[in-house]
Amino acid sequence: MSILLAACGSSPADTPSEGSGGAASAGGAGGSGGSDGSDGAGGTDGTGGAGGAGGSGDAPPAENLTWKKIDAAGPSARTATAVAYDEQRKVVVLFGGLECADFPDCTMENDLEDLWEWDGSTWTQVARDGVWPGPRSRHAMAYDPLRGQVVLSGGGGGMMGWNGSTWEEITAFCNFGCPLDRKDHALAFHRGRGHLVAFSGVGSALNDISVSVRADSYELIDDFWHPIDSADHPDGRVGSQLAYDPVRDVLWLFGGSSEYSASFDGYPNDVWMLDDSGWHQADAGGTPGDTLPWGRRQAIFAWHPVLQQAVLFGGFSYPATQMVEPLYVPEALSVWTWDGDAWHNRPDWFLKDAFRSDQAAAQDPGTNGIVQFGGENFVERPTADTHVFGPL
Repeated sequence: MSILLAACGSSPADTPSEGSGGAASAGGAGGSGGSDGSDGAGGTDGTGGAGGAGGSGDAPPAENLTWKKIDAAGPSARTATAVAYDEQRKVVVLFGGLECADFPDCTMENDLEDLWEWDGSTWTQVARDGVWPGPRSRHAMAYDPLRGQVVLSGGGGGMMGWNGSTWEEITAFCNFGCPLDRKDHALAFHRGRGHLVAFSGVGSALNDISVSVRADSYELIDDFWHPIDSADHPDGRVGSQLAYDPVRDVLWLFGGSSEYSASFDGYPNDVWMLDDSGWHQADAGGTPGDTLPWGRRQAIFAWHPVLQQAVLFGGFSYPATQMVEPLYVPEALSVWTWDGDAWHNRPDWFLKDAFRSDQAAAQDPGTNGIVQFGGENFVERPTADTHVFGPL
């Protein structure tokens, strides 16, 4: 059998604990931290890489968690950006995004190419030097412990890796397919499989140069993209999110929509799990709006190390509203958590001022919670706000 190869991109859990690794929002999965707040160990079989971020030690109870706006100067207002938690250096890395060029009308937009890091209290801009990614938006980022880099994928450019001081061009080859020129795709590192995983989005493929919503997923093995063969597989969608669950050692997938649709069918609310054997649809049961969230895209769906659950918040949703006592509010304002078996609606975590769509989120180094940045507010204007979902 002949194998067709092509370059894709640029050329030159054992015991669960309160300190489990990072959240993912378009990527950024972390390893398992120690229950005493110490750093987790890396793998012993050559696939583990760097250990996960240390836990918080005395983790606060879930009832003491809330959204808080952080008064910290940082990146300019933007949407469609991407972040990833660098678990080795314990910082959140942000690159690019989409800015409004004629505020407040926002009929013109520009792709950005600035690089920032968040240490839990302060944003620091990294000066441009040497090899540098071009302007991009609707890209994806995830920390890859095998490379010791935050990997940047898609959004109008090739793959690149950031090690904290320099960018490196990454050459990834196609093995019967690869995620070419993707936007609004999902990216995360799967500890159990030991590889970086890319899912769906808008783009082309090796033997099909047409641009469309793709129903494919790949893992990066030794600089080769390999299709993930699975009897079952999620449908293609844009704006979905992957969250790594260190308790079960799986990736959870939620959200997205087909071609930015505005109907029930265009916003699936199914949950999928990727384990060693492939994709499996979870049986969440229940009724949308009651015991299940409605579907949404470009939202937060990220692992919360303290809760040991994935948190869903924000995004574009359908229908437009649902009841959150004592009034009707946009459905995407509701906060839900996914524990691996069932959804839990948390109206006590509802905060109108924290609502965003098309924002980016990752594990917060300061609170061991979740930090979100940017996105659109109620009047569809890009913001420069930083919010943390952590202790009161």
